[in-house]
Amino acid sequence: MTSLPPPEQARSDILGSGLSKTTIANALALLDRAHPYNGHITITKESLCDLWGLVNWGSAQRYLGRIAQPGIIHYTTNRWVYVTFRAWPPTENGAPSLPNRRVGSTEMRVGSTVFDSDENPNWRVGSTEMRVGSTESVRGVYQKSAYKELNERKNESLIPEEVNQSIAVLTDPEIRMSRVKAEEIANAYPFKEIRAFCCNFVAEGRRAGKDAGLIAYWLEAKETVPPLAYNDLWRRHRTPAEIADEERQQAEAAEYLAQMEAEDAARRQRQAEAIAAPVPAPAPAPVPADDRAGQLWQEALDELALSMSRSTFETWLQGTQAQSYTDGVFVIGVPDAYVRDWLHNRLRPQVKRILGRLCQRSVEVTFAVRERADQPGGRV
Repeated sequence: MTSLPPPEQARSDILGSGLSKTTIANALALLDRAHPYNGHITITKESLCDLWGLVNWGSAQRYLGRIAQPGIIHYTTNRWVYVTFRAWPPTENGAPSLPNRRVGSTEMRVGSTVFDSDENPNWRVGSTEMRVGSTESVRGVYQKSAYKELNERKNESLIPEEVNQSIAVLTDPEIRMSRVKAEEIANAYPFKEIRAFCCNFVAEGRRAGKDAGLIAYWLEAKETVPPLAYNDLWRRHRTPAEIADEERQQAEAAEYLAQMEAEDAARRQRQAEAIAAPVPAPAPAPVPADDRAGQLWQEALDELALSMSRSTFETWLQGTQAQSYTDGVFVIGVPDAYVRDWLHNRLRPQVKRILGRLCQRSVEVTFAVRERADQPGGRV
């Protein structure tokens, strides 16, 4: 009987756990995110909720407890979530290990179980052997190096500028990959794919320099390229075309803002000129209004009284009189220049509209200060 390697063993443990379908699906989704070397996952609470399609952390924690109960995982939490699949036996250097193994040319033994290198081509002995008592063992068994694969499939279609940009982003302080490994990856994959995975690596909250080899694993496994995270890492490693496009957009935005400011300034100037415009001079010689003009003005006053507060009406319209109405022009007498200016600037369009409707024709309205002898109540 051939023993399963840790990923397959973890999958078998999950499927045979007897948990609900949803819990099993969540456990398998978590397993797909596990580091291939040691079965560890470090993830933010928000990312875990997104992975499982949940809206709150409490639900995610309940699912973690259900997966942990049959011994599939061990987990701890603080601001982050730390998960370890138990199918990977721990060692002091964090790599998966199996104790009491014997090294041979084509096989290694665990108890009476034989791992044949031909049967398991993706697994190999990782470091030199060491003796513990009379037992020969090795430090770890790990997945075949992604970097050797990358070094063997140098992509001749890449241009040198892209390769240099890829090396720069992989050796960035937020990724901190070694120069040798960065060159191997940069010569195998397009820059934009490498940058997208690097930006995603940082955006998901992994600490700088921690498990950067996961980026190579994503690329080698042909993971779907994630949407570009426009973070500081992206900004430091933009392409010349992206920089030029951003500068063009900024110039267009500045031009648009300048145009809007010019239009606003012109509008404010027109408003200032309109406010400062002189009030049309009143008729030089008021003519006593006939009965018809007085009657029309009184009807207009009655209608105006319904459209404003009593205090406003009494302040500005009480005491006004129709002085004349000739050829469609009304001259309305007012007590003083202050009232005249207020009515001309604030109420003239409404008065014109009301008098025009009453006269059934278009009219003009002029407010004129009455002679002092005509002013009732002594208003000056």
